[in-house]
Amino acid sequence: MKTNPKNIMKTVVLAIGIAAITNISFAKGKVGNGETPNEKPATAFAVKINEAGTLRFKVEVTNPSRQKTTITLQDDNDNVLFSDYSVSDSKYSKVFDLSNLEDGNYTFVIASGKEKINKEFSIQTKTNRVVLASN
Repeated sequence: MKTNPKNIMKTVVLAIGIAAITNISFAKGKVGNGETPNEKPATAFAVKINEAGTLRFKVEVTNPSRQKTTITLQDDNDNVLFSDYSVSDSKYSKVFDLSNLEDGNYTFVIASGKEKINKEFSIQTKTNRVVLASN
């Protein structure tokens, strides 16, 4: 199988973008004395995004409250490219193959109850130019 350098660079750029938002867990915070801070409390569910292969990413949502959770993938113009929901499950997991998406900005939107988390990422194709000399 021949490796396409464009796909490799696309994967690297996407992986770097997703890595910035991976493994971010959200839970209600407490200050050292046990009091909740005055800021808006974080959501009661957790989201993880991990690389699962070339331009494939696994989205995992942990929802202990078991509220209806919607998971959507949107482009920069808010067009919904994928939509799914989980009812009464405490865990949701799906692998997304993003290889068919064009270069651009995208957002995973995860909503449960009144809480919503947006995970933005970009897909960029980079081309490396090389000079091959033959003797």
